[in-house]
Amino acid sequence: MKNLYIAKMLGTAQGIEKMNSSERSMEPSGEFARDYNKMVGIINAAYPSISNIMPPLAEFDRSQPRNLDFSRHRYSEIQAWCTQIYQILLEIPE
Repeated sequence: MKNLYIAKMLGTAQGIEKMNSSERSMEPSGEFARDYNKMVGIINAAYPSISNIMPPLAEFDRSQPRNLDFSRHRYSEIQAWCTQIYQILLEIPE
């Protein structure tokens, strides 16, 4: 399973890397941030010994007047977190 977690984090980071700087400075949708949070939760459950060095979960706000969730964190910040998680996972022995 570790390879799947690595692939997910790397794929997310690489996808964000392909955005232009303006896009990377935007806050992603709540759905995107919830997907990141879900993966962090899965990884923390699978490897509880690394939970103290894992990046934080994304936090949310609600936009008005559309009443939609969005992340308080920019794509670039989530990209950095995904890259950190990717690197941490590489160091975990099989």
